[in-house]
Amino acid sequence: MKYFPLKTAVLCLILPPILYALALNGLEAYLNTAYDRKISNILIGDPGPALEGSQTIDRLVSENISDFLSQDYLIKNAGVAISVFVTTHEDRVIYPSLSGTGEGGPDKTEARSPERIAKLNYDILNQGLDIRVEARLEHGTWIPNLILLFLLGIALAVFLPVYRSASRRVAQDRAQDRTLVKKLKAMGAKDKKGMARLKKEKKTLFKRLAKLEIRYVNHREKSKINEEEMFDEILLLEEERDNYAALKAEKEAEIEKLQSRIQKIERRKSGGIRRNEFDFLGKRFAAVYKQVDMNRKAISGFLSLNEDQQIKAEEVIHLLDRNPDQVTIKRKVFSGKKHKTSALEVLFAYNGRLYFHTLPNNRVEILVIGTKNSQARDMEFLQRM
Repeated sequence: MKYFPLKTAVLCLILPPILYALALNGLEAYLNTAYDRKISNILIGDPGPALEGSQTIDRLVSENISDFLSQDYLIKNAGVAISVFVTTHEDRVIYPSLSGTGEGGPDKTEARSPERIAKLNYDILNQGLDIRVEARLEHGTWIPNLILLFLLGIALAVFLPVYRSASRRVAQDRAQDRTLVKKLKAMGAKDKKGMARLKKEKKTLFKRLAKLEIRYVNHREKSKINEEEMFDEILLLEEERDNYAALKAEKEAEIEKLQSRIQKIERRKSGGIRRNEFDFLGKRFAAVYKQVDMNRKAISGFLSLNEDQQIKAEEVIHLLDRNPDQVTIKRKVFSGKKHKTSALEVLFAYNGRLYFHTLPNNRVEILVIGTKNSQARDMEFLQRM
């Protein structure tokens, strides 16, 4: 038991179940996030029928989610169980529908006019929808089984080499013990002879020790004289050190002044470059997109995006200029205090947000371009317009 890998054995028995549970929890959390994003993207789809009143939001959401769940590979083949709940901000259940045909049942739906249905759909879209997705991996399905087999394989791959190494060390120790017994017997005979030799060496060492004590006394007297000379030298070195420190502080102060001047000059240059870039971008948008008016806030937000987000944002601007009907609108997000106009929200590059409203003569004004991180500030700007 001296070399038996007890700790390794315990870890190999305990860690696989723990890691299995953590892996399932982590995978379920990842699936929750992934399916939440996927279902959010297909939740409304084309809002045209809902806004026209030809179909209720309940039925549109139910059909989109049912189609998605019936076509997803992991849900069909990997044993992934998905529960989806869609509610309004007023906690009204949209999905799963209690009636199976949308709000109010078939009779009530048929009795409503398209205008009534469109108004109800618009109110729900204006409030926004809350989505809650729960993904579960049932034990015994092939994904959890693969994870468990993988962890058990790692545990065996770790334990078996350690166990074999311990077995080899036990065999080596037994061989060494037999060799050591023979050596000890031989050394016992030599020690008897060595004791007599050590007694003679002890006497010799005492004599040498007496001579060293005499030399030590002489050396100590000489060292007193050397200490005074070293003390004077130390004082000179400390004075030089203080002078050097003062000179270093003076130079560092000069360097800091020069760096601050350089930073001021660079900020002036960058400010001019930024203004030129802003003006150039405004002129370019006005020349290329004839049916689109760009707000200064939108141009500023466009410049703050990274290169990939700028490409996706300009793709939306191009569609608004050429084919505005092909732009997928997520929702109406505000009513301005001054003109009581509403803005439409469009998503791009997953994290990007673009807000616009229509003008007379089929023109479009883009009000704000930003990201999810700047959404709170963008909404405040829209409400102040």
